[in-house]
This record gives sequence, C-alpha cells and structure tokens, in this order.
Amino acid sequence: CGPLEAAKRLPRKVLSVMRSLEVARRAAEAAGKVISGYYEDGVAMREKGPGDLVSAADVEAEQAVARVIHEAFP
Repeated sequence: CGPLEAAKRLPRKVLSVMRSLEVARRAAEAAGKVISGYYEDGVAMREKGPGDLVSAADVEAEQAVARVIHEAFP
C-alpha cells in the first residue's frame, strides 16, 4: 500500500499533529530565508524597551512565521 493509503488509516489526531509539524517546518524555513538575507550585510539593532533589542530581521522573520501559520490555520 502506498503513502496515501497508509495516511488514511492514521488516527485524526496523528494527522493533525503531522500537519502542524509541516506548517512549523514551513514557518521556520520562511523565517530562515528572511534572516539569511541579512546575514552578509548585518543588521542594525534598536531598543524596543530598556534592555530589549530588536532588529528588522527579527520583525520580518516573525511576520513571515505568522503569515505561514495564518495561511494554514485561518
């Protein structure tokens, strides 16, 4: 039996976890692409609050993760 037939026999909870893991993988990949774009050039940091630093790479990576999650789980 092929992978599709095998997947049909899995409990719904297992399929849900597998889907969530795939979405998490895609979100991490999207964030990695954003961050790697800043790797060679570096990135300036700014302070959100006392001792709380953030960069454009942080903000854009977070947005990329949120976009993937919202697309998968509207």
